[in-house]
Amino acid sequence: MTKLGRRPLLRNQVEEELRLLISSGAFSPGDRMPPEVEMAEKFSCNRQTLRFALEELEVEGLIERRRGSGTYITALAGESTASPMVATVLMTTGDVYGERAQLLVSHMQENGLVPTVFDMGEHRSETELREVFERLYRVGCRRLLLQIHSGPLIDYILKEGHRYDQIVWISEGTALQADLPGDLVALDFGYGYLQVLRHLWETGRRSVTLLQHIPRSGFSYHSTDGFRHALSVCGGWDRTDIFEYSRSPIGNGQNANIVAIAKRLSQPDRPDAVVCTYDWEAVMVMRAAEQAGLRIPDDLAVTGCLATPWSEECGITTLSSENEGFVHAAVELLQRRQHPDRRHTIWLRPRLIIGRSTG
Repeated sequence: MTKLGRRPLLRNQVEEELRLLISSGAFSPGDRMPPEVEMAEKFSCNRQTLRFALEELEVEGLIERRRGSGTYITALAGESTASPMVATVLMTTGDVYGERAQLLVSHMQENGLVPTVFDMGEHRSETELREVFERLYRVGCRRLLLQIHSGPLIDYILKEGHRYDQIVWISEGTALQADLPGDLVALDFGYGYLQVLRHLWETGRRSVTLLQHIPRSGFSYHSTDGFRHALSVCGGWDRTDIFEYSRSPIGNGQNANIVAIAKRLSQPDRPDAVVCTYDWEAVMVMRAAEQAGLRIPDDLAVTGCLATPWSEECGITTLSSENEGFVHAAVELLQRRQHPDRRHTIWLRPRLIIGRSTG
């Protein structure tokens, strides 16, 4: 390639030069672009500046960067490639979330959508999220698929959600605010906990506690409402209550939680069953029960939720994660036209999976 003989270009200038090069007919969709070293020399810039420019073109859907293979043209500049784009903010790690994220991306692509995935586990600030969404908005992205957890994400949508044509939320337990725009896919905890309570009743339990993390200010949990609804249907219990913890579920926070739960399980009015909103919470309760000198399931029954591959290994009675259901329902909602004054909600009914933790 011939060096252009000019002073180094800024990133946005390199982006425009690359767009012109792609639209000039020098490449066709599927063609492999020259190596980065060669392109950096052509544009009189360093490789880092070039990579920033290539990242922008990849977000726009013009190119695809394949590890160990190179950079390939996927569309010509000026073609309509942004309309099927969906900014997708999910947890992408962990047994449940990692599998779901992979299934979602695959199913969206099979249905003609172009997901741009951001891991909410990176704890982006509202400023960082705004920069990400604004960049995608400029290239035509008008649909969002979001997992309810991030405070900055929710704050951004409360301010800017009206600009988007489609917003779909995914939630296992957190309730969606009434003023938050968008459709919803959520687990039906009322149905799930009704199965759990009936099973616990059949095994002779008569007092039950729901364990859950204290919700973020201004939010509530579907799990709380579902638990109360299930109790209203399956009544007759001697004692029922909700035990909330506030510390981090990992590291020293988890140890503090175990101590607090063990203290509750050592009291005279302790429950003979604990219902948890996650399987890892059930593991915390089982460790706390050991500290309190209780045997599982003879003295205490424990149930979890969102089954993981190690649920069976730990013998946890739990509710299914319904990843396949989340995937198909989310894509179904993304393909509908959203009514600005009406929210579509799809409730998924989890299955009860019985393990050793309840006998």
